[in-house]
Amino acid sequence: MKLHTSLLTLMAALAAGSAAAAGTPAGTPITNIATATFIDPNDGTTPKTSQSNTVTTTVLPKPGFDVNFSGTTVDGNTPVAPVAGATGGAGYYPADYVKNNVVPTATGIDVDTKYTLVNTGNSVNPVTLVAVVSANGNGASPLPTVEYYLDLNGNGLIEPGDTLISGPVSIPVDDPLTPGDEGQVQIIQRIKIPVTAPKASEYFVSPQGTGQQFVTATSTTDPASTEPSTDLQYTYVKIANPSVDIVPPTDTDPSTPTVTPPVPGPIPGPVGPVTDPNTYVPPANPPGGPVTTPGTIIAVDPATGDQNAYPPADLGTAPDVVTFVSQVTNNGTIPDAVVLIPPTGLPPGTIVTILDGNGNPITPDANGNFPLGIIAPGGSVPFRVIVTYPDPDGNPATPAPSIPIIIGVDSGNDPDLTPNTEGKFTVNPPNVIFGDTDGTTAAPAKFPNETVIPGTATGTGTAQTDSSAVFPMSVVNTGAYPESYTIAGSVTVKVINPTTGVISDQVVPVKYYLADANGNPTGPALTTTPVVAPGAQLKLVAVIDVPANAASTTANGVSTPLPVSQGIVGSFSGIARSDDNDTVSIGVANTGPSGIEITKTQTSANANALPGNDIQYQIVAKNNFNASVRGFFLTEQGGVVGTGTNTGTTTNLFTYSTYKSVAASANFAGNLLVRFNSMGWQPIGTAVAPASVTRVDVGVDTSSDGAITAADTMPSTGVITVNFTTTIK
Repeated sequence: MKLHTSLLTLMAALAAGSAAAAGTPAGTPITNIATATFIDPNDGTTPKTSQSNTVTTTVLPKPGFDVNFSGTTVDGNTPVAPVAGATGGAGYYPADYVKNNVVPTATGIDVDTKYTLVNTGNSVNPVTLVAVVSANGNGASPLPTVEYYLDLNGNGLIEPGDTLISGPVSIPVDDPLTPGDEGQVQIIQRIKIPVTAPKASEYFVSPQGTGQQFVTATSTTDPASTEPSTDLQYTYVKIANPSVDIVPPTDTDPSTPTVTPPVPGPIPGPVGPVTDPNTYVPPANPPGGPVTTPGTIIAVDPATGDQNAYPPADLGTAPDVVTFVSQVTNNGTIPDAVVLIPPTGLPPGTIVTILDGNGNPITPDANGNFPLGIIAPGGSVPFRVIVTYPDPDGNPATPAPSIPIIIGVDSGNDPDLTPNTEGKFTVNPPNVIFGDTDGTTAAPAKFPNETVIPGTATGTGTAQTDSSAVFPMSVVNTGAYPESYTIAGSVTVKVINPTTGVISDQVVPVKYYLADANGNPTGPALTTTPVVAPGAQLKLVAVIDVPANAASTTANGVSTPLPVSQGIVGSFSGIARSDDNDTVSIGVANTGPSGIEITKTQTSANANALPGNDIQYQIVAKNNFNASVRGFFLTEQGGVVGTGTNTGTTTNLFTYSTYKSVAASANFAGNLLVRFNSMGWQPIGTAVAPASVTRVDVGVDTSSDGAITAADTMPSTGVITVNFTTTIK
């Protein structure tokens, strides 16, 4: 942003006059209210005005500061090991300030924690930081070195632009008229753990500040003061103490002839994944054969030999493949020529291939059955069942039911072809729908819009008057096995830096809650859903809390909503679904006491308010809207009737004093213009005032047309400062 500053002084010629009274009577109040004129940013057409306060008294400085943990009101702890359950003092550490099992690398390691420098006074306070370091265990030598960095965006990460602090840090003053606290500076303490840090050693590190502290109202200089040792905030670091051992390996190779699975593994359960003691990963088939879907887990019922496969989701649309491994055992007393009978009545597109135990084809007999050869008494012959089926997860609205495959086993030692036993091989595909709630299902194609007002209270309903956008969402499990889902979402919001006016992107996360019977959020926010049974619907509520400094999506009465990105991923299957068409509209809001905040102060001492002496005022106008305003200018004139807090006051500035000079500056680019008595606009540096001035207007010409019109804009957080001088009659 270009910073425009002009301190040109415009002087009025004073006409000679005849002798008059000694001057304005003592006790006469000279009142002064500045007025701003602009166009309402809500509709882009309605003229609006805003008033300043009357004159205020200059406030003396009262400096003060503190250094705090970020994110907690507890202040101070001592350098001892953490104590579970401590809420303050010895052994207390906020969660983010306990760093256990730190492992130094070949170049050492950095441990970063966030702190906040707080201005507890009312003047800019330069604070110098040093690190207080102590240690326990194994000598803990050498001690770590410590650095401090400015944390510009307050996220606790050292990023480009976060500079190393090498001198005093000036803490700005908090403006009590704004909802935020500008009197804070976020910093990062970087503890540089040395390569040779002893195992299991403990370090305690705290910043300690030195700055000005208020003494008395009569003090001319406030001395530098250092925080006492009882007011320090330690980060606790413990170096890892590794211990390893060697244990015998376990044979988990599923390609060995042994069919009985020896390896426990996870399978879906009614309330989340459970461990089945009898699982295996399908073997790879010979080159040229079907490729089993990677990641498939198969569970075997040891009593019946029936098997259930749980294939994951994939990104492709090609048919999926599951390979089952089983065997036939001759429990008789004579050799038996056993055949496998293929399944019938398969779902459309499903293909079943029967191979021998090594994955080679078996030539069918005249009846279409698959001979396994002669099996000796007590012997076993392995075989494979390969199921190829249409990819089920390409269309979330299409249910993906289980696919049961029945393989008959017929003995050659009886005269019929009726199976003596059967094996059941079931494929359980995943599928899911995610979208906006639509009755008993989810509708990814819906695109609702929520309007929010930044700076207002947050909420969990669909009202358009708070700062939270709320969307009812649903997850419908259209797959064949129960599953939970990780869920996340975000929206990118333009935010306005309240100090610089710079607009930048901020990614705001979506918070998800379970919906109660009335559709309202209940319980804590979720990142993983409960397990959803096949065919069941899980109703959720998505909540987006828009930052207080969010820029409006409305410009000149037209809104451009922001898209919300949302998605889920199956915890077991990995299946992914998204819903990216919900939108958020951000209304025009005030980020301060009023949309256009005008503060007026008398900068000259009241003791100088004598006839013939000057009265000096400063007017600071700030755009607290989260949108630009057009046609803005400030006015000084007599006869203004006060409203609001100024009710009962009428200005008489030009009744008891005469215009002398005006100077102005702005924190945004443009040409400063002045206008007297509603005449033509002039550049402030060369303008000539008439002999008698009853009105002064000041504005910034951003369109370079030589006048203040609707084509000129004052940006959000834009500030115009006017220094105005009159002479008491």
